Amino acid sequence: MSLHQCIRRIILGVLTKVVFRIGIYQKLIVTLDSDQIQSMHTVHRERQRRRSLDESPEQRMNRFVILQTESFELLSSSPAGLRNFHSRNHRSRRVEVVDGVWHPVSVDRRFAFA
Repeated sequence: MSLHQCIRRIILGVLTKVVFRIGIYQKLIVTLDSDQIQSMHTVHRERQRRRSLDESPEQRMNRFVILQTESFELLSSSPAGLRNFHSRNHRSRRVEVVDGVWHPVSVDRRFAFA
């Protein structure tokens, strides 16, 4: 099994667990009030923060590279999705020149050009 296949299997396993947990959380949310949901969210955030702090900078960068690679592979698998990504990205980065000075295009005008 190649490294790419191993990574993909790990990521799919994690995503399966996340989807399963989301289903459980959706059932729990019906019976929980907002304070309980907030405390669960805080615990989850703390756990993620501790897990991140336990990693070395190299490990975090390796995880980032793997996630970026997987996301761009997913984007490139759908030509329509890739076009949509690029059009949104270019719209958000549009600039205009007013009296010789570069300015970002205002948000209300940014999407009028699409």
